[in-house]
Amino acid sequence: MAVFDRSILVLTQRLDLFRALEVAIRLRADVSVMGLLWDQTSAHSDSFRVSLEESALVVAELFRESRLGVWAGGGRLAERYLHRVPFLIVAPRYWADEIQTPGYWDVASPDSVGERVHSLLANPELAWENFERIKAKAAHCWNEPEGH
Repeated sequence: MAVFDRSILVLTQRLDLFRALEVAIRLRADVSVMGLLWDQTSAHSDSFRVSLEESALVVAELFRESRLGVWAGGGRLAERYLHRVPFLIVAPRYWADEIQTPGYWDVASPDSVGERVHSLLANPELAWENFERIKAKAAHCWNEPEGH
């Protein structure tokens, strides 16, 4: 059994969102939850990559913000690891009815974020189902701002 076999990595822009997600996840799943703020990550860091690749699930906030603008950093990271690491993309939107994919959750979703995490831990392959719908919905901000 890998060290991170029952661990969930949560990537968010803000600490308050991480804490809310951590509580919701722990209510429904007996897992270890590790959190990183986007500013603390580097996709090129070996330790970040290992943590990500060995997690049972990665819960990532769809949007990232910087002084240069907003982009779909969580979606882009999920796309990079598509079919290798299961992701749950969360967003402060009401797109769930339109996107309808297990790998995406927002406040319009019919279940709680904890229930969705529990479902994806049981069936990680569902995380990739209809991923292209997430990308299409966030297409207007999919790429990083110029100069980032």
